[in-house]
Amino acid sequence: MERAARIRDYEIRLRASFTAGARVMTSRVFRKYVAELCEPDPAFDELYLEGCFATGTDVCPLRRRDRCARFAWDTSGPLAKGVRATSPSSPGSARSSASRRTGR
Repeated sequence: MERAARIRDYEIRLRASFTAGARVMTSRVFRKYVAELCEPDPAFDELYLEGCFATGTDVCPLRRRDRCARFAWDTSGPLAKGVRATSPSSPGSARSSASRRTGR
């Protein structure tokens, strides 16, 4: 079975279990999907599932999990070290310093 077909199969099973409120079954199927078709990150996946359950957000489409995981991995380096990127409106940036001097 090709990857897209396997993902569709997982999504059908996940939607059915999530809609029925079968939290244990949803978790089991989700973890199987991640183990088979993704790069597992147990800590992230647990938080992702808990977030879905807490907010009532369906775990499908499964590509959302992959996007969120990539975002978390891409931003974890600086955030994990406590480094905060300075945005143009952050205190101490050139723009906000200029704004303070001119009163704008």
